[in-house]
Amino acid sequence: MRYKSLSATHELSDIRLNVAQKTRRGYAVIHQLDIAHFGSFDGFQWKSSIRDTSGNNVQSFKMLNIIYGRNYSGKTTLSRVFRSLEKGEIPWRYEDARFVVRGDKGDLTHQQIAGHGYDIRVYNRDFVVENLSFLTDQRAGSIQTFAIVGSENNALAERIAALFTSLGSVEEKRGARYDAAQASEKHFKTSKRAKDASDELDELLRRQANDVIKKDRAFGHVGYNIDSIKADIAFVTGNKLEVLTEAERSSYVALLKEDALPEIRATASFRSKLDALFDEATPLIGTAIEPTKPLQDLLDDAALQSWAREGIGHHKGKREDCAFCRQQLPANLWQTLANHFNQASETLGAAIDACSEKIRVEIQSVAWMPVLESGQFYASERPAFEAAKSDLVKSIESYKTDLKKLADALASRRASLFRAGRLPLREFDEAAAEAATHSFNSVVAANNGRSTTLNKDKDAARLALRRSKVAEFLATLDLPGKEAHILQLREKCADAKTIADTTRQAQHSIEQEIKQLEAQQKDERKGAERVNALLNHYFGHGGVSEVIGPPVPQIVPKKHVALACRIWHGGTQ
Repeated sequence: MRYKSLSATHELSDIRLNVAQKTRRGYAVIHQLDIAHFGSFDGFQWKSSIRDTSGNNVQSFKMLNIIYGRNYSGKTTLSRVFRSLEKGEIPWRYEDARFVVRGDKGDLTHQQIAGHGYDIRVYNRDFVVENLSFLTDQRAGSIQTFAIVGSENNALAERIAALFTSLGSVEEKRGARYDAAQASEKHFKTSKRAKDASDELDELLRRQANDVIKKDRAFGHVGYNIDSIKADIAFVTGNKLEVLTEAERSSYVALLKEDALPEIRATASFRSKLDALFDEATPLIGTAIEPTKPLQDLLDDAALQSWAREGIGHHKGKREDCAFCRQQLPANLWQTLANHFNQASETLGAAIDACSEKIRVEIQSVAWMPVLESGQFYASERPAFEAAKSDLVKSIESYKTDLKKLADALASRRASLFRAGRLPLREFDEAAAEAATHSFNSVVAANNGRSTTLNKDKDAARLALRRSKVAEFLATLDLPGKEAHILQLREKCADAKTIADTTRQAQHSIEQEIKQLEAQQKDERKGAERVNALLNHYFGHGGVSEVIGPPVPQIVPKKHVALACRIWHGGTQ
């Protein structure tokens, strides 16, 4: 397609489009275009706007198309649509342009203007500003080389042609442009796969955070989100946390329901008199004594001896006969019994009775452990309280058992004063009793301390429950496998990007070399002739022309013979 623009100095002007006949010149032809948005065009639909005089048939571009319109009717804008195809880029300030060109090569959108395969040349106001800026800026303007003719440029032209061949096109599926497009598409696909996999994992985490953890009344909170669960996952995996047991979970849940309890002021106090009582009882049980004139019958029968000793108190100085058998008591009875139950036995008996009383009092007064109930303790401390209480009770019972065995040994000696007894074996563990007392008091102290740290403990319980839920979630997720898959996809994406960048750079290098070679092509005289033809067309007369100016060959604008100083659209001065 060739496109020419007339000056817009008249109120009514035109644009002319020459569309090469495909059959004659072998060019691909553009037939129609839709402009969704481009400058003054907004929602332009060819099929609904361009019809014949009857209005029934849609018209396409012909070989020559002349479009008339008033100023600001969109003629220049329309030319810029085609110039964007020629330049391969959207004009400045039209970056949001959207259009579709329909032709022999199918539909071509504003996103495909590079490498489309159409042969397009546009001469309009933008061409004049870009290549003939002297016409609008006499001080800083210049004339760019845009038409080159000359035999000395054949080598450059051949090289440029070879580079264009190497550059290829996407449509022909060859060359650097095709390679770059393929690499870019592969990079896009691998990037999308990596992003989709990452988004899928994030969605799993987001649902767990929002639908499960956030809504749990025990440990959820309104601010919990995907970032929160990612932080918990990092902590759980980094510290290798396991899912809580049911007992642990129940304990934490019970703690969350706790209210502050009153302070427990009572404590256990261990004191043992066992050593002192054994020391006192040892000589009483083990020391042997002899009666002055013993009565063998009493020595042989401890029960009879005890009965006789008790009978003295009931009869001596009170009765003349036996209260049991009613027989007359012998006159020498009291002296005979006194010779048997001498002072030593009486002293020993009294000492045994005193020691036995001490043991009885100690057994009844053992109060190492205060009376406490499990309800006075927090749920988390109750197991420790029950264990400490059980250990302390065992120590107390062992202590009492040893005291009772000592009391029994004293009672046996009391019944048989003239026969030495044996000390019982001691089983009470004093060190264990002290440890049990300390453990009991530690539980009480911990329980009292829990009142001051209850809120912090509840926060810790919520955290433990939440992280346990995260650990439970991870057990079903296979997070390492998913993360490894995402990492693999990202590595492939990085490799594809490297290839895409390399192929784009190769394409850019070829394009840059083409531009450099084109800039090296020079034939000023032929260029001046071409410029003059364009100037004659632009101004409508030959008053302004280009000549070769000495001493260095260059193109300068002339009006007749003098340098043209002021030139505007429609005339010169």
